[in-house]
Amino acid sequence: MTLQRIEDITIARGSCYNPTFEFVNEDGSIPDYGNYSGYYILSVYGFEDENVLSIPMDMISTNIFTAMLNSADTDIEEGTYAVKIVLVDENGNQYKPARGVLNILKDTMEVEE
Repeated sequence: MTLQRIEDITIARGSCYNPTFEFVNEDGSIPDYGNYSGYYILSVYGFEDENVLSIPMDMISTNIFTAMLNSADTDIEEGTYAVKIVLVDENGNQYKPARGVLNILKDTMEVEE
């Protein structure tokens, strides 16, 4: 499995964000990850050995996973984070197929009603 670079994303602090990841083999065939669990993990950029957020992803189909980040998940300190996508098979083996960058900009969590 080759490590793929995912698109860099910038959001405001506290924004809901639901990225979707579609996995396709190098030959164009569709892999079957039906028995895998997927995780969306954030680490402060440059400190990838320390996770600040790790959430399970929902499987949409056997090769598509989506992460559901709500406002509480993204209400972390503004800054640059390494995004790590991890797939875990039924034997507990971890596959780390994709990495990227998430920038979280300063913002308030207040809204007027």
